[in-house]
Amino acid sequence: MEFKKIKEKYDSNEIVKSYVFRPTLTKKQKEKADGELAKSRESRKSQITDAQKIYSNLLQLRFLMEDYIKSESYDEKLTFAYFLRHYIKLKYRVNKEFAKDIHLDETELSSILNSRRPPSDKTIIRLELHSNNTISAISWFKVLEKEKEHQFYTNKNIRKEEEKNVKNRLVFDFGPESHVV
Repeated sequence: MEFKKIKEKYDSNEIVKSYVFRPTLTKKQKEKADGELAKSRESRKSQITDAQKIYSNLLQLRFLMEDYIKSESYDEKLTFAYFLRHYIKLKYRVNKEFAKDIHLDETELSSILNSRRPPSDKTIIRLELHSNNTISAISWFKVLEKEKEHQFYTNKNIRKEEEKNVKNRLVFDFGPESHVV
């Protein structure tokens, strides 16, 4: 915004209060300030517990899922399996341990992670419970539904294949004077 427009919109006191003066530091002062900031950040970072790190990463994953669910676009990389892989990596090094904790057969988990089979409703509920309700079953389900919706829009082969199973389609005759919207 040009200064003239700012002056028309705000009085002198408001302009002064909103203006941020950049500090004028020498190179040496800036290096010292940067070093102090880095030291302070490292100190704070070292005080974070493993549980806090997991929770922070869990919230980050949840927000990523929610943003993706709300978006109109489909990203073929952001599948249920993608989010589940990231969820598992928050706490586990081996998928086997995670499968055991949610009482799921390893081969079933592998099939889900490789997108060969969708998760059951029970598995989705277990994911919600395992996250201590931080990521809801509905969020997991909506990610899965977004994949399914994309398949319905893009899979032309299944339409051709299923067309032979449909007979006596509904026909609408509105006459020559009407038009269908």
